[in-house]
Amino acid sequence: TISLANKIAIMEYGSIAQVGTPQEVFQRPKSEFVALFIGVKNFFYGKLDSPDRETTDSSKTKSFITDNLSISVHTDHMPGFGNVSIGSDEIIIANKKPSSSARNIFKGTVKDISNARSGTEVLVDIGREITVLITPESVVSMDLTCGSHVWIEFKATAVKFFPN
Repeated sequence: TISLANKIAIMEYGSIAQVGTPQEVFQRPKSEFVALFIGVKNFFYGKLDSPDRETTDSSKTKSFITDNLSISVHTDHMPGFGNVSIGSDEIIIANKKPSSSARNIFKGTVKDISNARSGTEVLVDIGREITVLITPESVVSMDLTCGSHVWIEFKATAVKFFPN
């Protein structure tokens, strides 16, 4: 099993797409193919822009632009094109606009709700479709259905940037 391996390789169309320890591959997929293969749902291509103007730590927090959606990312990388991933389990969903320190807060519409191995996946359209992993009990207590209007939030540190 993967937990016993000290190195793994992911193949794409007969070529090696990525080699590394399981931790390296699962925490830092190098391409959309690898991200999708290992089960990452929220993987977007776009451009890392200049430091975010609203932060006091301007050297670390930058804006990532994908399809007219701006996502705050905490990274040391220089501006440029690349991909970001956001863990489905690092996103919080709520019926009301949250008041928290999270840099990324978006209003959206539930597009789909489906069972997953480790909970329930809720697909939310915030200008891009993003998958949130919650418990089945949360679906019931929040009365979530397709078409529900919700808010999602996640920290800038939950967003991983991969330069091209």
